[in-house]
Amino acid sequence: MITKKEPTILDDERKSLEYARELKIILDKLGLKAYQTHAPYPSSRGDFTDEENARILNTIKNSFRMSEVVGSKKLVVHPYSWGNITNYPTKKEIHDKNIKMYMSLLDVIKETGVTCCLENMFMGDPSSKKLYASCCSSVEEACGLVDELNELAGGEYFGFCLDIGHLVICGLDPYNFTLALGDRIKCFHVHDNNGNEDSHLCPYLGIYHWERFAQAVREIGYKDPLDLEAGGTYINCFNEDGMTAAATELLHAAGRQIIKMIEEPDKHED
Repeated sequence: MITKKEPTILDDERKSLEYARELKIILDKLGLKAYQTHAPYPSSRGDFTDEENARILNTIKNSFRMSEVVGSKKLVVHPYSWGNITNYPTKKEIHDKNIKMYMSLLDVIKETGVTCCLENMFMGDPSSKKLYASCCSSVEEACGLVDELNELAGGEYFGFCLDIGHLVICGLDPYNFTLALGDRIKCFHVHDNNGNEDSHLCPYLGIYHWERFAQAVREIGYKDPLDLEAGGTYINCFNEDGMTAAATELLHAAGRQIIKMIEEPDKHED
């Protein structure tokens, strides 16, 4: 997360690329490939000055360059959605700020060949702590924004990262959302929760029905890797000494189960 504190490595293009090269060496040694990366967030803050937001934009541009170095062709960049339910901007302001922000990234997108992926977001109520849908958490807004950006860009430079956990806490059905987005989806953030917190849990530790997700992925013909964004499994559930391996095994088993349901649906029908 970007704050007003000391600059990070992402503020310096040279240091960013040096670090990315080191990561690529490690990935190659382990026989691993980077399929998806994530830019700093938030992408723009309503309580920052223009200069401070320009700094954030620079770190995002460096993230594209780092993604190219490590071999990832997809970078997730959160849309502008700053605020909570008491002071949330109008739909027009959200739309206009996002068009301006994403189009300002087009040169580095073309330079690196890395697809820019939007993500469905949520907002909170500071009083009740309840979470609500926000930018790109309606199918119409998500599809419309991706399509408009690609039309303005003159090519398919923008796609979508569908965050399943974010949909669950907003009371939205990932099955219908997946079908509506279709081939706009370039990657997923796969994680679970209790419907009230963005806790980033391993699938099956929350409330979602993962067979519906598997069915939707199969129906749109998605073939790329599914990314588990489930660090909360370690932080919230398996945080005692010596439990890291158990959490990792659980995540692996859950992921393999979802893949089996996608690839072998007949074996998982009621």
